[in-house]
Amino acid sequence: MDSDRKNHRPLGTSTAAACVALVAALSACSGAERGTTTAPRQPVPGAITTLAGDHQRGTVGQSLASSLVVRVTDPLGRPLPGVDVAWGELVGGGFTMPDVSPTDDSGRAAVVWTVGTVAELNTAIARVPGLPADTFVAAALPGPPTQVSRRTQPATSFVGSPIAPALQVQLRDAQRNPATGSVDTVTITLTPGTGTPGAVLSGTLAAVSSAALATFSDLQLDRTGTGYTLTISSACCASVTTNPFDMLPDPIVRVAFNVSPIPVWTAGAVAPIVQAALENLYGNVVMVGAGDLSVSLTPGTGTPGARLSGTLTRTVIGGIATFTDLSVDRAGSGYTLTVTSTARGLTGVSVPFDVR
Repeated sequence: MDSDRKNHRPLGTSTAAACVALVAALSACSGAERGTTTAPRQPVPGAITTLAGDHQRGTVGQSLASSLVVRVTDPLGRPLPGVDVAWGELVGGGFTMPDVSPTDDSGRAAVVWTVGTVAELNTAIARVPGLPADTFVAAALPGPPTQVSRRTQPATSFVGSPIAPALQVQLRDAQRNPATGSVDTVTITLTPGTGTPGAVLSGTLAAVSSAALATFSDLQLDRTGTGYTLTISSACCASVTTNPFDMLPDPIVRVAFNVSPIPVWTAGAVAPIVQAALENLYGNVVMVGAGDLSVSLTPGTGTPGARLSGTLTRTVIGGIATFTDLSVDRAGSGYTLTVTSTARGLTGVSVPFDVR
């Protein structure tokens, strides 16, 4: 009896604690087997597809009309809610709002896309970890014109010749892209108070822009002077002026026939019109309206003793003298005409012609 009491001693504190921990662990394992404490597995995205918003066209710096929309599904094609879709920009400098959007109960996520400020193709992407990116493309188009840009500036030019280089004007939108979708009239005037008082600007003073560009290639001023500027205006935009430029005296270097004699004349009959012009170094007619030009048979050509009749001296108008009633009295071959500017000491010879 005493020996049994010796073998059945009360449990110590540490031993009792160990038993309690063992019972708790067994209980937890039993609960796990019954599925009462295990967290559900998160579904894995299987695909991301475009639903709306691809291949749009919009104005630079503006939001597109339609949102970008994707759908995320599991490997079985079922919509997945609560999946974060990250949006980003590949090309164009625009942005999406927000940067990250979660899918709704139908697996959809959407953002607003603002394209960049340069007129070019833009690309945006939608990403879900573990899946290939979904790509959207949009064309960013120029906006309406808001400003005038001087693509070229006039330089020192000559009275009676076109101002060079030709003035080119470009209409640009608020982001400074060429406003290629616009059709606007651009006008050019001589800026008051510049150059020589009384000077007159002539040529094509108004042009309709084409692909946002208007070119003025025949502008002329009729007086020499310094510090001229031109004012460029359009109804769409504020006016601007060119850089100052000077006008030099006319650079007439030769006289020439710009309407030559026809190859065959009839003896004693009035020939078709012949014209002679004052030209500069580049062969352009110098548009002056003063002085005379005279015409004669070139010595040593045609039939000896032949006479040229008609009005042989004509006043220069706009750089050109027109001879309307010339005739030769004798048949012959190899005639030429000589035109002379006595005031400038210049002469020019026509192409050969025959009289029959």
